[in-house]
Amino acid sequence: MHTDANIKQAGLPASSQLTSCSGRADFADAYSIDLPEAASHDAECIARHIFKHQREWIAAPLKLRDLLVLPFGLKGTADLRGAGGDRINIFRAFG
Repeated sequence: MHTDANIKQAGLPASSQLTSCSGRADFADAYSIDLPEAASHDAECIARHIFKHQREWIAAPLKLRDLLVLPFGLKGTADLRGAGGDRINIFRAFG
């Protein structure tokens, strides 16, 4: 893990689809980080890379979630990953 990264909490971009519908709701987080020059600056590419190489401490609670929601007929992480469309892994991506 990089400890020298300058990660800052940021507001939602004005052009984000979430900005107009979030109102006073506090369900969206936004952060910024300075990337090295050699790094990709494509946010979708970076997100796909992060979720492709998921840590076990993230995967384990998701497995537990799948077991807990199964009796209620909710979609599991495998269903969400396979849904495609505007998803990156299990998360919907908003522009």
